[in-house]
Amino acid sequence: MESPRSDNEQIEEETEERLKTVGDYKHGSIKRIKLIKFLTYSHVEFSPQPRLNVVVGPNGTGKSSILCAICLGLGGEPRLLGRASEVETFVQNGEDEAFIELELANEQGKDVVITRTIRRQHKNHSSFTWNGESVSGKKVKEMATEKFQIQIDNLCTFLPQEKVGNFSGFDPKSLLLETEKTLSENKSLYHTHLELIKLQEELHGGDDQVDSLQQKVEQLQMELSRMEREVQRMEALRLAEEQAELLRKKILWLKCDKIRENCVELKSQKEEAKEQLDLAQTELEPIKEAYEKAKAKLEDADVQFKSFGDKMAQYKKDMEKQKQKYENHDDDIETILAELNQMDTRRAQLQQKLQDQQDRVHNLQEQVNVMPSLDVLDEEVSRTTQEQKALTPQYQEKKNECQNYQRDVNAVEDEVKMAQRRLDKLNDEKAQRLRNVFNIAPEVKAAYDWIQQNRREFRKPVVGPIACEVTPQSNNAAAYLEQHVPKATLKSFVVQDKSDYDLLYRKVREELHIPINIIQVDHIPAPSPRMYSEEKMNMLKEEHGVIGYLDESLNCSDVVLQALKSSASIEKVLVGNDATQNSMDNRGLAEVLSRSETGGSPRGYCIFTSNRGQSYKYTCLISKYSHKPSIRVDDIKPARMLTRGASEEMKQRVEQELAEATSRRDKIRPSLERAEQELEEIRSMSQEAQHRVKSARENRNNAQKMLTKLQAANRKLGEIQAEIDKDEEGEKAEKVGKLNQRIKLSLKALQAHSQSYQKMLAATVKASGARLNREAAAFEESTSRDACKEAVTKAKDLELTFLNAKRQFSQEKALYRDMIQLAQTEAPLEDEDGNDTPLKEKLEVDLAQFATVEHAEAALEEAEQHIRGTVANRDVIKQFEEKKIEFESTQDKLSALKSRKETRLSELRNKTEPWENALQKIVAKVDMRFSRYMKELGCVGEVRLSKGVADADDDEAGPSFKDYGVQILVSFRNGVKPSVLSARVQSGGERSVSTIMYLMAMQDMMISPFRCVDEINQGLDDRNERLVFKRIVENSTKPPGEKGPTDHCGQYWLITPKLLPNLTQMEEEAVTIHCVFNGPYTLKEPTDWDARRLVSLRKRPRAAIEPADGEENNADYNASESNASPPKRSRK
Repeated sequence: MESPRSDNEQIEEETEERLKTVGDYKHGSIKRIKLIKFLTYSHVEFSPQPRLNVVVGPNGTGKSSILCAICLGLGGEPRLLGRASEVETFVQNGEDEAFIELELANEQGKDVVITRTIRRQHKNHSSFTWNGESVSGKKVKEMATEKFQIQIDNLCTFLPQEKVGNFSGFDPKSLLLETEKTLSENKSLYHTHLELIKLQEELHGGDDQVDSLQQKVEQLQMELSRMEREVQRMEALRLAEEQAELLRKKILWLKCDKIRENCVELKSQKEEAKEQLDLAQTELEPIKEAYEKAKAKLEDADVQFKSFGDKMAQYKKDMEKQKQKYENHDDDIETILAELNQMDTRRAQLQQKLQDQQDRVHNLQEQVNVMPSLDVLDEEVSRTTQEQKALTPQYQEKKNECQNYQRDVNAVEDEVKMAQRRLDKLNDEKAQRLRNVFNIAPEVKAAYDWIQQNRREFRKPVVGPIACEVTPQSNNAAAYLEQHVPKATLKSFVVQDKSDYDLLYRKVREELHIPINIIQVDHIPAPSPRMYSEEKMNMLKEEHGVIGYLDESLNCSDVVLQALKSSASIEKVLVGNDATQNSMDNRGLAEVLSRSETGGSPRGYCIFTSNRGQSYKYTCLISKYSHKPSIRVDDIKPARMLTRGASEEMKQRVEQELAEATSRRDKIRPSLERAEQELEEIRSMSQEAQHRVKSARENRNNAQKMLTKLQAANRKLGEIQAEIDKDEEGEKAEKVGKLNQRIKLSLKALQAHSQSYQKMLAATVKASGARLNREAAAFEESTSRDACKEAVTKAKDLELTFLNAKRQFSQEKALYRDMIQLAQTEAPLEDEDGNDTPLKEKLEVDLAQFATVEHAEAALEEAEQHIRGTVANRDVIKQFEEKKIEFESTQDKLSALKSRKETRLSELRNKTEPWENALQKIVAKVDMRFSRYMKELGCVGEVRLSKGVADADDDEAGPSFKDYGVQILVSFRNGVKPSVLSARVQSGGERSVSTIMYLMAMQDMMISPFRCVDEINQGLDDRNERLVFKRIVENSTKPPGEKGPTDHCGQYWLITPKLLPNLTQMEEEAVTIHCVFNGPYTLKEPTDWDARRLVSLRKRPRAAIEPADGEENNADYNASESNASPPKRSRK
């Protein structure tokens, strides 16, 4: 009996052997499914296997429900299933919510767990989580596509039961679109195909628009020709209207001239009447004067006669009055004499003050005399100010010039710095690869940062991630290396000591919970022999274009190289070129590579080739049973992590941009320095001018202050002098005057007293003669009054004549003023500056023949008659201009449309060839597999690309892209030529087999972690069903490749209600059978099933296997506490 240690070793050997033959879960494969209250399942949880999973069970037990759960759990919508339109219909009857949980294998870290909860009555019917984090369904779908390349809406990835018939019913066009979706990266061919169809439709639509616009241009041209004659007639009408308008303005000025002549004549009449009036008024004056004298003489005589009596009484009264005045004046004379004595003393003091002020005025005057005059100083201020102002525009202009140069220099400096930064980034390829890796895998950055911070804790250097430590020699080499080496290896860190491995694993993975891949390289082994001898390798290089091995196309340290060899065997991978691809296609290179040099069994190989910029990987595996080679061809995508960074062309372009920017900066800087120097000179001149202005203003202000002081001193001197003069000539003179006045008045009073006495005597004598004088004056006044009355009457008649003449002149003058104002307003001959207007020349030169108002009015009447006789169509010119604009606009649109058509044609041609080449390659690969699959069935099959037919009216756009399709040609009988698959020629079973083989060919080419097919064998007879099952098993159970346990085609789900008996393919280790027993008539408890007891009962005679009392018939069921069984792999 073996020890426990031996059992463990046996288990490990079996596990290792199983990994070699079956493989492990591929990145993105489903490792676990859990369903609660979902359709027929109350609660179930099971783990599918990594390869072919066959789900078998009676109809209605929930087989297809598993595929529904996969689709919905990965963010799919019910429409993809074709079973229902609302997601809440997937909740089990009588329940409020359902739960889906999927666990996906993740090579880059911890497995991913996705959940979806479906609620029957809720505003948001579904909620998702990704590793416990709440996300949207759209995000789940995007992340599944991005991280695991899972395309739920791709029929080759997910073909539910309800859409199996749809796939077989595709016409060639729809089949091509599905093929493009399936086999092109990110559906690029599919999207390009749709773009080509859209471009072609736009071109066809553009042709119709070109014809329409061309017809419109011709129609507009005819309309413009017709409207041009009407425009000419309207132009003649316009000229007549302009002539009439000029004549109206001419008539205004002619009327002004006529009124001015009338004004001159009336003015002459007014002046003649004025002269006669002036003469009459001149003659009237002596007569009036004589009358007035006579009248005054009479009045004087009356006054004298009356006054003589009054005077005699008055004279007596005056005599008494003058006596009293004399006595008063004598008292005032004594008082004034005392005041004059006091004023003499005060006058002596003012004389001394006057002398002091005169000395100060003299000093100030001497200072003013030596200073320039204010006019000279004002002129100096004005001159220096003008000099400063003259420099200001120069300074500002030069300053603006410097600022412009500085902005240009700054802009170019920014370009230089930006270009330099871009060049530095382009040259730092390792940093670029680091960024690429960190962007793809953020957890690697966390591990990298920790290692950098703790390097001293390691015994030996820790290298990594590997993707940043290798330098591919070309972009192709980078793509090859990234495609061949697992991403987990590229993100790995390499240690050279076991203790460093333990430290890194413990600190980073266990304590920090950062997923990290670690490769330990203790030593560098001696080089091992290559796959091919040196002779064969030279032959491959010379005849087939083989470049060398993959490890020779990169540069890295020995430690990193050894890590790549141990994990990906890059020393056994060949690298070729276009010639190599040609040899693979036409010269049998595949056979040469697999042929053993020692004559033994064929050997597997891996080689990279290229063709017109596209690279391919050929992987040849040798069946351990049939020893036949099978070749897998993969398209190579451009490298993401190992990209060499920018191309040399980009670096040269950036260097050229840097050189150009530096050159522009060096060209601008001398101009900037020259402008700054000139600015500094102008600034210095401006400062000197400002200093001169300031100095001139200070001199002028000082002179003004000195003059102000002198004026103040003179004013004060005048005040003192005035005060002195006031003492002598004012107050003293006043007092002396008062003294003299009092003396005079005193004497006058005495004299007046005497005169009054004499007058009284004379008045008595004259009173008698006054009566006689009055009577003579009365006669003279009467005679003069009559003569004056006659002269006044004559003067009034002449004045009336003058006023009439003046009124007529004023009226005519006012009329002239109004007329001249009207003329200046309506027809100005001068502008505001007094310059002649163009109208003046037109009126005086062009209309010089119309010298009178009558002549001009006759011409005006003739022009107006022509205008009235012409039917006016005022809008024709506007319509003509609008039509002309429309004609030019239509021509521009026509030209733009033709140009756009050329652009679309160019875009169409540029996209067509790459799309068609890639499509033909894909169809050729599908054809190769499909033909082989059909040949294995004993039939003939072919896949062709049918091209659309070009439009006879427009062959520039090429063939009709919407008519492109994939034709499946088959023949199920010997001697019958293959024909296009159709219901009229082939039976339903033949069409199903052909469609399934085509689907298998595409599935074998696509990259996906799993594929699901539901009841694809429906409608097939036993023979075809066996053949289909055989093909499914062969495609889905190939042993893993050289890259490791996950280097296989992925997980495969086949849903079927039955399995035919005696299927030899069931012996494959990679096949797992899941039996679903679910429903009211199945087992209730999982413990009711005992497989070993069933086998023992099968070995007994029939009579011995009747169930005993209390026993029940059991079915294959192996589940946890659920109503559905988890899958159980059975081996025959």
